[in-house]
Amino acid sequence: MKYLLLLLIVLAVLWRIRSKLRVPDSPQTQEQAEPVSKTVEMHACTHCGLHMPFSDMVAGTRGRYCTDGHRSLAEH
Repeated sequence: MKYLLLLLIVLAVLWRIRSKLRVPDSPQTQEQAEPVSKTVEMHACTHCGLHMPFSDMVAGTRGRYCTDGHRSLAEH
């Protein structure tokens, strides 16, 4: 019986600690939250078809490429 009482006390203490650490989810907080990430425009490499962010691609005379190597291969 004393072990049951001890277990109940330990569980009550753990429950109390978790309830204090938990942040309440309110609709107001969710509406004010900003998006984690913005969408990025993706394009395919003209040589191999790999999709990657447009800003990271290498510009060539015949299109956009994922690396300088693919640009040089496709334009020669």
